[in-house]
Amino acid sequence: RRTDKCQPCTSTFTEESVPWKAIILLVLLLKICIVMLAIPPDAFSDSYLREMVQVENLTGDFTLFFINGAKLSVYDLLWHVLQSFLAGLGICYIGVTVTYFDSLKPGICPPSPLSPRKYRALSGHTFHSSYIMAILNGAMTFFYLLWEQRSQYF
Repeated sequence: RRTDKCQPCTSTFTEESVPWKAIILLVLLLKICIVMLAIPPDAFSDSYLREMVQVENLTGDFTLFFINGAKLSVYDLLWHVLQSFLAGLGICYIGVTVTYFDSLKPGICPPSPLSPRKYRALSGHTFHSSYIMAILNGAMTFFYLLWEQRSQYF
């Protein structure tokens, strides 16, 4: 007998069923994202800007540019993009992980986007909107932070 619905979980939550590797990876990634977001973009830029000014004076290479009178380097802009990307990736990872662990049987009912095809066929669910929303939350965080950082300079 085949049903198109997920069967209720009858197993109990035991110590062996805890996915410790995924939990440790989540905590480690969150710590890395927090540390990277806490470092201001100006932490290394003073010495970097001095080197670029010397290069500009010696070689005529215009690696510095001005926006509304503010002296910026390519490094500052790349650092802002990296910080925005890490924040969006962190939000996306948290959302997908919470959705994964909140399911009735993680990865099986409802299936995650990375679940094998047999689990998706058994449950009858091929599309789970919570995973899509977690990915969209990460993307919107990335674009919002880029927009906010852009408004500082323009």
